[in-house]
Order: sequence, then C-alpha cells, then structure tokens
Amino acid sequence: MIDVGQLNDDQLMSMVTRHTEHIQQVPYDDESLSSLKSFSVNTNTTKLSSIKRQIEECFELVESTGESDTGLANDVPHKLDGHIMSMSGNKCSLFSMEACRWTEINGTFNKSLGRVDTSAVYARGSVYVFGSASATKYVRYSLGEKKCYEGDIVGVCGDQYLAVCYDGDHNIYLVGGRVGDRLEVSTFDIDTRLFSQVGLLSLPFISAPIFYYQDCVHIVDQNNGIVSFNVKTKAIDYDFMDLELDETNSCCFDGEGNVYVLTQDTFTRCSMSTGRSTKLADCPMETLYGKLVYDKVFGIYYIVGRGGNYRYSIKSNKWKDLEDGDPSAERGSYGMCLIRD
Repeated sequence: MIDVGQLNDDQLMSMVTRHTEHIQQVPYDDESLSSLKSFSVNTNTTKLSSIKRQIEECFELVESTGESDTGLANDVPHKLDGHIMSMSGNKCSLFSMEACRWTEINGTFNKSLGRVDTSAVYARGSVYVFGSASATKYVRYSLGEKKCYEGDIVGVCGDQYLAVCYDGDHNIYLVGGRVGDRLEVSTFDIDTRLFSQVGLLSLPFISAPIFYYQDCVHIVDQNNGIVSFNVKTKAIDYDFMDLELDETNSCCFDGEGNVYVLTQDTFTRCSMSTGRSTKLADCPMETLYGKLVYDKVFGIYYIVGRGGNYRYSIKSNKWKDLEDGDPSAERGSYGMCLIRD
C-alpha cells in the first residue's frame, strides 16, 4: 500500500497521469459503471477572489540595487581564464600568466578588504572573499558582470583570517579564523548561498593554507603537519609525512595528490598517497611570506611583490624571474586566487 502522504507533487502528478492513461486504455465494464456516483464541485468565487488579492499583496516589485547577493547570477561567462587575482583594500590586480603582465582595477569591491590572505577563492565565474574586516560578511565578485555583491555569513561563525577552499562542485569550505577557539569546519553552497556547519576540529587554526582532495579538507600547519578532515565521515587524521614546515611556509596543491611547500630553507613536493617528499630546487627569492599558486598549464608561481615574483617549471625543476613589472611592492598579505576553469 502506497502512503500518498509521503509522495511529493511530481510523484502524485505521475500517478494521476498513469491512472488517466489506464482509464483510456481499459474502459470500465458495465458492473463498474453502475457503482460510480456522480459528483460536482461548488466554488466560492467570492472567497477565492479575496484569497488571490491577499496573495498579490504579499509581493512587491522593486528595482535591484546589485548589492545583495541573491544567488541568481552564477556561471556568467568571462574572459579572465588563466589569470591570478590579487586583492587588497577595494581594488584588485590581475596577472595574466600568458602575457606575464599585471593589470590593476580600482573600485573592484564595495568595501575595503583586509586580513583575507587565505580567505579568497575562485569558483564558477566568481571570486569569493570571506570575513575581512567585517567578520560577518562575504563578498562575491562576478567576473562576467564585473560587479560586486555582498552577503551575510549566517548560520555559522564568521571571522577574520579564515582559510577557504573549493571542492570543484558547489561547496566552499571555511576553516579557522582569528578567534583562537574556533573549531568549526563550515561550508558555503554557491548555488543556494547558504552556510552550514560540517563538523568540528580538535585544534584551532589561523590563516593555515588548506585544500580539498578526496572528500577531505586538508590543513597544512607548521606544528601538526597535514591535518585532514573527512567531510563525509567527520574523521580527523594527522599526518606529519616527511615534510619540513615553519611559520613562513606557503603551499599549493596540484589536484593530483601532490603538495608543494616552500619554507625559509627548502622547497618540497610531498605525495599524499605515499607520504614521501622530494626536495626540489631552492627558490632564488628569500622566502618572505609570499604565496605559491599552482596552475596546470604554466606551473607554479611564487608571488611576493615587485622584484620578487618567480615561476617554477615542474618539468625542468628550475625557477625563473618573471620580470613582470609588478606595480605592488608587497603582496604577501593580500588575498589571492587562481582563475582557471
């Protein structure tokens, strides 16, 4: 026996359709027809009209200001694939990896951004920045529309110095923050624009580099190695691997199981599957809190600021000075993300 009360609208409509088709294909016999009763429906048109007016009064058409993130604009086409975005204050800089050239854009954001060095991520046509000086807000910059939207962080704890990563589908994960006891692992759904808590960590983290791989959020921490949180089972794993870490470490992930870590003294590739690490060519630039960015086409970039930006070739194991004419003297504390679809 089917419990009709448990069926949704689509399932009920499907049942009605199938029953109608059955009636047309298999007509009632004389005995069944004799048992049918005739009914009619009386409609109170006065009450129905009153209800319609009440429903209409519940809605008001207003002109959009373009400031509130309603979640209606996603995946808008843009022409910035293959760029690195660096952001600070209310402006951003775009680095073309192909042209090896920077372009500065003033007034990109509606508010001044700060304390977001690990809080920016690109996902499906937009750059998202969480926390900043206003811990309870996030901003989304649509590359296709060239427009900034702002939303509230609701349902989870907002904070400054959050670390974020994208799962490649529709979730952005948020970890850590400035508040020392913040243990939440939270998620932001870019389709629904809703936040939710996924689980809790056993240790707090501040501005720790993170990445997503095989159902886990991985946190690179100088004291605890690589901490992995499984978003499905909620299990936490600590793996120190054969990896040297310090307070200056910058890291990037290639999406295929390899973590690249640059510290004051070493540049290392570590395999997530074997735990083994390989020391690579030293970076010519003294490590001063810059950022590593991995790109599947051009390799690994180390971005510090004017005179200190380099590209590393994975194939040749060599670093090359970009000579990119970077207009900013320092980018280590800036928010930064790769734009690549």
